[in-house]
Amino acid sequence: MSCSLYQDTDDPDIFFEYHDFDILPLGRTISDMIITENNQSVFLTDYNNNSIIKIDVNNEMAVSGEIEIGSHPVALDLNSDNSVIVIALEGESSIFTVETDQFQIIGEYSIPLMNVNDIVFFNDSIVVISSRTDPACISLNLNSTEYVNQSVLNGELAMDQENKILYVATSSSVKKYNWDGERFSQDPNISDPYGFVGDIHHFIFNAAKNTIFACISSSNDAESNIQHIYSYSGSDMTFAGKYLIKSPGLAVAVSNNGNRVFT
Repeated sequence: MSCSLYQDTDDPDIFFEYHDFDILPLGRTISDMIITENNQSVFLTDYNNNSIIKIDVNNEMAVSGEIEIGSHPVALDLNSDNSVIVIALEGESSIFTVETDQFQIIGEYSIPLMNVNDIVFFNDSIVVISSRTDPACISLNLNSTEYVNQSVLNGELAMDQENKILYVATSSSVKKYNWDGERFSQDPNISDPYGFVGDIHHFIFNAAKNTIFACISSSNDAESNIQHIYSYSGSDMTFAGKYLIKSPGLAVAVSNNGNRVFT
């Protein structure tokens, strides 16, 4: 019998290095986050403590509010003028809306889904909700409280609100859906398969480049080291390229002009 010691001495590649930043210790399990367009506030969902947190980032970062929201908040999104947040819960068949200025709950809606994994504003009155276990998404009208079962596969969601297009990253490929005023229909353009069964960690649409970006890891242990962020053209769903990051990405952000990708 023998043993050996391996010491990893490789340093990670650093493409952009920033020294001017603040750290705010929270001790939370953050499942989602979003920042307002004026860069004044950040909102976080705290999965284990069943709450949503508001952080003031105008000067030094500080927690300015916290609301107990329900069982395991897992996703959130802001409406177009950043006045309302919608929050999806993994552990309950309901969603909440929160007014951002006064930071208080203004609505609760029952939905026919369990194990919700993502939610996005389609417009200021309609949200689209995805579940890990139900076969399809629903759209919910926040004004009438009515929901519509949509012929949309479940997965991670990204919206092109200007052109009324919904993108869905499933475990094998990215789908595109067009809005007809009440329902989504699948676009004939479908992305090429990833080539593996994937877990989607984050999925966004960048309007400046009309491109969608996905952080993916493989569900297969033998192919677990997916080292790129994948991107696809929003118009025809063709493969737009991979960004080498040398490990599975957990989140991705893109500058407003689409020229820089952060992960």
